[in-house]
Amino acid sequence: SDEKNITIGLIPCAWGGSPVKVWSPGAPYFNAHPYDDAIRRAKTAMQKGVLKGIIWHQGEADNDSLRSKKYLQELVLLVQRFRKDLSDDQLPFVAGEIGHFNKRNFINAIINQLPHQLPYTSVVAADGLTDKGDHLHFDTPSARELGKRYGRAMKRLQVK
Repeated sequence: SDEKNITIGLIPCAWGGSPVKVWSPGAPYFNAHPYDDAIRRAKTAMQKGVLKGIIWHQGEADNDSLRSKKYLQELVLLVQRFRKDLSDDQLPFVAGEIGHFNKRNFINAIINQLPHQLPYTSVVAADGLTDKGDHLHFDTPSARELGKRYGRAMKRLQVK
């Protein structure tokens, strides 16, 4: 098959600053319901295409000594819920580390445990990436590199 003719669509569902706890059915975040909105958008897209995976970049809001302790359990539940609600128990899920420039970093060690907990999951590293001067957000070249890392990881997880 000629892979150059494949169209890849992205379904943006991000909510800046959102903690993992608002990514559950019915949970409100400002004027939205992030999990329910994501499921609805995915199901709409699935009418015209095949859902090949989920890219998850979140963690800064849970990056403290207390919340990070519960994070792995919440992330595993989230992946299982996405897979159930989207009817694919092998749906690839790639999580990304938060920037290493975030000096008080509890969450990356937790995120990196995900592939040991669930099949068809992967984690992309944020090593070597730089922030845009705020010690929080990636600069543009780093965001592009992170995207390439997500792409390679997602491609490796494709089983169908």
